[in-house]
Amino acid sequence: KGDIIALALRDFKFANEVFGVKTCDRLLKEVAGFLKGLAPTGRVYRFDGDVFCIAEPHGAENTDRLVNLIVDRFKKPWHFQGIDYSLNCSLGVVPMGKGGTETVDEIVSAIDFAIQESKHRENGVVRGGEIFNEKFRRKNHIRAMLAYALEKDGFEVHYQPIYCLATGRFATCEALVRMRDPEFGLIPPDEFIPMAEENGMIVSIGLVVFEKVCQFMTAHPYTEGGFETIGVNLSVVQCMQESLADDLIAVMEHYKLPPGRFKFEITETVAAASMSTLRSTMERLIDYGCAFALDDFGIGYSGVTNMLNLPFKLIKLDKSLTDRLTGEPRTRIAVEAIISLIHRLSMRVIAEGVEVAEEVEILRELGCDYIQGYYFSRPLPEAAFTALVKKTAWR
Repeated sequence: KGDIIALALRDFKFANEVFGVKTCDRLLKEVAGFLKGLAPTGRVYRFDGDVFCIAEPHGAENTDRLVNLIVDRFKKPWHFQGIDYSLNCSLGVVPMGKGGTETVDEIVSAIDFAIQESKHRENGVVRGGEIFNEKFRRKNHIRAMLAYALEKDGFEVHYQPIYCLATGRFATCEALVRMRDPEFGLIPPDEFIPMAEENGMIVSIGLVVFEKVCQFMTAHPYTEGGFETIGVNLSVVQCMQESLADDLIAVMEHYKLPPGRFKFEITETVAAASMSTLRSTMERLIDYGCAFALDDFGIGYSGVTNMLNLPFKLIKLDKSLTDRLTGEPRTRIAVEAIISLIHRLSMRVIAEGVEVAEEVEILRELGCDYIQGYYFSRPLPEAAFTALVKKTAWR
């Protein structure tokens, strides 16, 4: 019984790169010594590289006291060899013996969850309670349901139409997977994809999704003519598989679909994690006739490098750029320059996350090629998407 206080140092990988491993190891010892002083009876543990845990058996009041002491200490720099180092931390408080934290595996899972949750909190602290327990239960439930969904056809694909500014009509779309759960209904991909990547199931899920997209394209002849492509997302784990290109080509050949109808979308994270394998996969699929899009451009540090080094045909501007178009002149100047650069490199631009008419008009003025976002449509189930296509005279 009692609580576990989990402390994770933020951006410690960056600190290692700047200050060196030796210095950062000493900083870790300084932090461990401070925590040891808070819990002198030896209840301090190193949970993972930059994560420490304190087992506190004496109740919520003492837990709160320790959390406040840790927060106050991290407001001050850490002094070592004549230099002050600023360290930030995230704190998660996990109640033991409550809400699915009774076994060792449950406690370890809860600590991981608490640390991740705390990184999204403004004050960097998350405490166990009803909200925490509900979120933790939901995550564990979804993790357990992945195999069931794969076996029982629990994945479905929604389609978000993408508007072409030059022709004034929808010309392409993005396929987005959802998991249908008996208890929670439709689960969005940002909840279950990371779990599926962790346990390796994303490879099988990715092929199931792609086959569903191919079945959809085969069933709807209106994808002929003016409809250019369907975008399909590839995850980092999929792109690490040397067999990926052959697997995707086998599905396309089974359904006798022309490869020019597909654009595969990858993020900067994917490109950074699996560059060598990814390049050979891209070249194989491009030689076959498919195209590639770089997704979420503008949120990472390596976007331009990836854009130059890998054979993309489309670049998708992240919502974080389009969101600021109407209120920040500097953003408009930057986006205009980015679009111009992309065009000069013989690629086209899709702006993501567009929600208001003013953003559409600005992007039109800046020469953007395609618009994707709630202004035109949310992702739709197959039937609703088909109805929208027919209603808007797709021809």
